[in-house]
Amino acid sequence: MMKPFKRLLVALDLSPTDDTLIKYSFWFGSKIGAEKIYFIYCARELRAMKESFLDESDEQPLDESIRDHLVAKIEKQKRETDPGYEIIVDQISPLKGLLYWREVKKADLMIVGKKKLSSGSGVVSRQFVRQSDCPVLFVPKSAKEEMNNILVPIDFSENSRLAVQAGTELQLYFDNPTIICLNVYFAAPELYDGHDTEDYTHYRKKTVAEKYNRFMAPFAAYKNILPLLIADNDFKTISLINKSAEEKKSGLVIIGAVGHSVLKLLTVGSTAEKMMLSGFNVPLLVIRV
Repeated sequence: MMKPFKRLLVALDLSPTDDTLIKYSFWFGSKIGAEKIYFIYCARELRAMKESFLDESDEQPLDESIRDHLVAKIEKQKRETDPGYEIIVDQISPLKGLLYWREVKKADLMIVGKKKLSSGSGVVSRQFVRQSDCPVLFVPKSAKEEMNNILVPIDFSENSRLAVQAGTELQLYFDNPTIICLNVYFAAPELYDGHDTEDYTHYRKKTVAEKYNRFMAPFAAYKNILPLLIADNDFKTISLINKSAEEKKSGLVIIGAVGHSVLKLLTVGSTAEKMMLSGFNVPLLVIRV
């Protein structure tokens, strides 16, 4: 069972995307009953901000100037009913800072912005997923404050079982959205090596449906869960997940990633890794297994 998210750590970078991230974090935190949100900005060298961000005539200490800038942004978004917050400004490499403050504040959910793909984009957040067992919520600029349904890609593994479990627990906070369990399976092209593969394709579809029923048996008590089984012969699993999320107007995608042991912390399941690298437009929650 996934423990409730009570303390959220939100990584800011002083870019325009912070506005979206702050607003979404307050909305999500309010919905799940979070107790506190920690907004954090880490830079390896704060003095570099003097040229790129701060007014040279400002005689205030650098960290305080950055803090005041963030306070103004956050207060503009905060509503009376939103959780309380704290701002952390630290001179440390972003990855080390996030790992350190996550432990100090006992944060149980990390929230990061998802920018458009570029070289090096999202490196710190992906490394954080690899090195911490903390769930990470990636929020793209296009994120909407709604949760009509939750898309959970499944491959019938323990990873996906826990992702479905996380979805059922989030249902309690978001007015019982539908959970759509998506399995992308390989069937067969219409012609394979000169042979008609219709019978094999039919067999694969039936087999996947049977596996789905067995996999979902522990969730039989949950009525608001629907299957979405899609055949894919072109190895486009990630694009099909993203396409399905947008077509179904999903408010969230949840995916499980390998974790726990020292060896497993060095890698993330391939689907989760590719999802983090993809250009998704729906918030993505990565749960460590």
